[in-house]
Amino acid sequence: MMIDIHGIIQEFYENASGFCGGEHVLHAIFYSLCLKRGLNHQQIAREYNVDKTLIDIAIFNDDCDGDFTNPNNIPHTLIEFKGGAYGTRNALKDTIDKNGYCSDYVKLSNPRFNESAKWLVAVDMPELKVSITDSQLINCALQAERNNFIFSYYCQHKPDYYVSEKGTIHKKKLSIKPPTPKARTSDILDILNGNVTLKKQTQNINGHEANNAALLYSCLRDSHYAIPEVSLETYFNLANFNGKRMQSRPDLVIFNNSFDGCFNLYKNGDKSLPNDAHKLSALEAIIEIKGSAGLNNATDNKLKKLYEADIAKLIMWRNALLNNGASGLLKTIFWAVDNRKSPININILDEIKKLAMMNDIEFIYYGRIT
Repeated sequence: MMIDIHGIIQEFYENASGFCGGEHVLHAIFYSLCLKRGLNHQQIAREYNVDKTLIDIAIFNDDCDGDFTNPNNIPHTLIEFKGGAYGTRNALKDTIDKNGYCSDYVKLSNPRFNESAKWLVAVDMPELKVSITDSQLINCALQAERNNFIFSYYCQHKPDYYVSEKGTIHKKKLSIKPPTPKARTSDILDILNGNVTLKKQTQNINGHEANNAALLYSCLRDSHYAIPEVSLETYFNLANFNGKRMQSRPDLVIFNNSFDGCFNLYKNGDKSLPNDAHKLSALEAIIEIKGSAGLNNATDNKLKKLYEADIAKLIMWRNALLNNGASGLLKTIFWAVDNRKSPININILDEIKKLAMMNDIEFIYYGRIT
């Protein structure tokens, strides 16, 4: 199947105005559109690891077997995303300088990728003040040409986006239509417990944990959860745990269907206008995800300790959220994906299930045989 990145990019921008928040949401939106357009989940890697450097999204040819740790699998296309909320700031302000230079050009200079197409995709969020000026846009195009990249830029809510190839900037029209509200067709727990396709998908990829988050996000979108309702790696000001406030955040959160997509910490980037109360009033579920290629050789005891640590994290989060105004109906979910050759020992699994149940946490385990 031909990989039409230009077509996906256009649809991506048509969907990218539905929220203000972190860059990880951009990754997830793009990933879900790749699946929608017929790419196989075994050819799309999130947080693709090359020499301990993580690349946002790598797309492989359709003969890829889903083993994203295999160095013989060379990506067809590599994509780095820039944009999103970073505290009070627009992340583009920190990552693309006035000369249009971005350090990600060096990140993807590995000779292994000489034959791979490389994209730098930037999304400006005007709620946090527009970062890229017209002169910067020209400089970005020139930098992309020097580094053999395709550069693309979009400012949310605008009718046009830009693609620069070989130093020439092309302005392109978008067809943005107000989304038609649709009733959700599945509850998050029904999806995790009953979606056989999701379980199979997680079991035939080998890579970063972020792939599982992207697959779940795609299932939620297929079940008519709107873009303003689902966020990844969401920051809350209340998360002042052990002096590491900005390091602790749920892997995925779900808001109710009236939420406006303001996932960022502060309204308009103003520290005097924190968004916590706004988010907590609409919060429906927090989800912690555990499972990656790095755990394929883990012992049962190591997994047990990791699972217990994540449950402790969820208990801490649940208590903090409830104490600060979240609904008592808040779902707290721990989803473990175990792709080792054999599932965890049944007695250990029962211990984990009991620990989760005692603390009002829904525990879902995907093993090879369960």
